[in-house]
Amino acid sequence: VRSSQIIKIALGTAIILIIYICFVFFTQMQNLGNSVDAMTASNKRLFELEKILFALTSNESSVRTFIITGDREYLEKRFYKKSTIQPQLDRLTKFGAKSAHNFNPDTLQKLVNLRYELFDECLYAAINVDSKDPQIKFLLIKGDKLSDKIREYIYSSLENEATNVNHYAIDHRYEIQTSIITSFLLVTIALFILLLSVGRMKTDLSSLTSLNDELQFMNYNFNNA
Repeated sequence: VRSSQIIKIALGTAIILIIYICFVFFTQMQNLGNSVDAMTASNKRLFELEKILFALTSNESSVRTFIITGDREYLEKRFYKKSTIQPQLDRLTKFGAKSAHNFNPDTLQKLVNLRYELFDECLYAAINVDSKDPQIKFLLIKGDKLSDKIREYIYSSLENEATNVNHYAIDHRYEIQTSIITSFLLVTIALFILLLSVGRMKTDLSSLTSLNDELQFMNYNFNNA
């Protein structure tokens, strides 16, 4: 009887441990999914920021070339209109809830809007006044300062996102390692329960066999009495 109670307690404890470990394992799987989503979002932000930076850099070169050459065909082929990078800005706004603490997509949107306003002013002046006019030089200098500000902002954001990706990767590896350990514990306890169950079945079978033998002996004695 005492052995039976010990087996029952062991089985009950093992079942409780399995329930707890299953809960831990489920939480770890959720964390793994979250880390994958976070890494994906950061990589997407990196990609969008790089495309915006490339477009603005290309526009600066195109505007300066147009001021010197007056070649509108070259400008039309090389100049990225705001509508071409607006999808990237919209996607960054969509990712904004998970972006780095010191990155704000609305701030970048405002800076880009201002830069395109200066592009337009500079192009308008280049078309209507002489290329050596002080106004054009003033607009170019003003635009360069704003471009530097945007570039610094984007580079800072790129660096932060790269750091985020590294942190997410470290967290991801940790979750994988802990989930492997949890799985091992889960399998071990399940095997322990199986062994206890088999042992209990053998004990019960042995008891039934003994009881059956006793009944047969008693029945034999009764018939020969």
